[in-house]
Formats: sequence, structure tokens, C-alpha cells
Amino acid sequence: MTHCIFGYCSAKTKAMYHKLHEPCAVVGVYNQGKFIPKKFLWKNNQYAIDQLTFITDIADGNVKKRMYSAQVNGNVYRLLFNRTDEKWFVEEVWCE
Repeated sequence: MTHCIFGYCSAKTKAMYHKLHEPCAVVGVYNQGKFIPKKFLWKNNQYAIDQLTFITDIADGNVKKRMYSAQVNGNVYRLLFNRTDEKWFVEEVWCE
């Protein structure tokens, strides 16, 4: 798992998700009417998603959101899609 991603985690960080909420761009495919993210661009780096570990819908008041947990080279990122304004964010990154 991740020990450091762009300085967000350190040796003293307990194993946990670190909240970021930073904009990103996502590309993917539709499979049986559902969007499946395949890559994302964050901080001028491209990440190919190896596996999605979960997908969940979130209601934040009247704002609908969808969270994807994506594994990339052993690191785990939570990607958030705001379905109201159609914007993507790297919401969290797992740090150990």
C-alpha cells in the first residue's frame, strides 16, 4: 500500500484514508449502461485503474454523488463524481 503520494502521507501517518477533494479528469467505458472508470488524470499524472473495489451512490442533500474506490499499482484512491455538476475529484487516498 501507499507510504507517500505527493507528500500527503508520512511515516507517522496511521493507516487511514487521507481527505483531498482535488479535481481530476476521468475516462472510462459504459458497460451495460453503467460507467466504469479506466484511467484518471491528477496533478499532471495519468493513472491506469487496475481494479475497482467498490462503487456506491451518496446523497449529499439534493446533490447526488457516486464514489469509486480504485486500485492503481497497489495504491487505493477514492474518486468522487458529482452527478449534479458533472465534476470529478480525487476525494481520498489510502495511506499506511
